[in-house]
Amino acid sequence: MKIRKKDFEAIKRLDNLDILISRPINFGICNNGRSIYSLLTWITGKDAEHILPELNSKEQYRLGVKAGEILRIIHQVPAAKKSDFMVRSFQSKK
Repeated sequence: MKIRKKDFEAIKRLDNLDILISRPINFGICNNGRSIYSLLTWITGKDAEHILPELNSKEQYRLGVKAGEILRIIHQVPAAKKSDFMVRSFQSKK
């Protein structure tokens, strides 16, 4: 639960940014303590992996630039101390 709570807190740190991302609503425990949930807002649209092949190269490039701008904004938010989840993820890729 601790790892999932840290993940939710990381999303909350992005909540005040003026970018199109899912917004955190709630985090909790349910199912008599056996399950954990994170409730986020839904963004209407289609997955880029399905849309990009249908676009011409100019539109693909424009969307790539926009995605890069959003990532630049996200990366300006100071990261919290590395979570156990992140450490395990990086170690498993070695």
